[in-house]
Amino acid sequence: MNNINSSEQLYDSALLLGALLQITGLNINELQLIIQGQLLLDNPPKIIRAYILEKSSFRSTLCAKCLENNIDFSDLNEVFNSNYEISLIQQNLYNIQFHFNNYNFSLKQHFGIRRKLIQKLKSKYHFPNKKIADILDIAPATITKEIKNIKDSLEK
Repeated sequence: MNNINSSEQLYDSALLLGALLQITGLNINELQLIIQGQLLLDNPPKIIRAYILEKSSFRSTLCAKCLENNIDFSDLNEVFNSNYEISLIQQNLYNIQFHFNNYNFSLKQHFGIRRKLIQKLKSKYHFPNKKIADILDIAPATITKEIKNIKDSLEK
């Protein structure tokens, strides 16, 4: 038996509709015209779906990127001030809800962790800025700016 109330279902449906519109680039009026049959698509929905999925890829998690780049998981524990067992981290490589994987390093509230991680990846692993940006899923210019700020703060 499903215990979801109608307002939660409406909220979930609105989120899904928003995601659909963002993915397709359509607006709500265009979608209504398609549903009403006033706007006919040249391609059948199967072809459109296949095209969207063909041009997509799974988002890689921080733990998976660390494994791919031979970054020691103990360094993640150090940066995040945590004490996860390596086996637990390995079990959660692709779990987006896992502690290390659910960070968005472009947000201000993750500034401190971002700075520590950039400093670790630059000093210990000597990764170029572009590679660090790919690992953290942020702009290379942000990495350059952070490294400059780190150097400036060390000189004081």
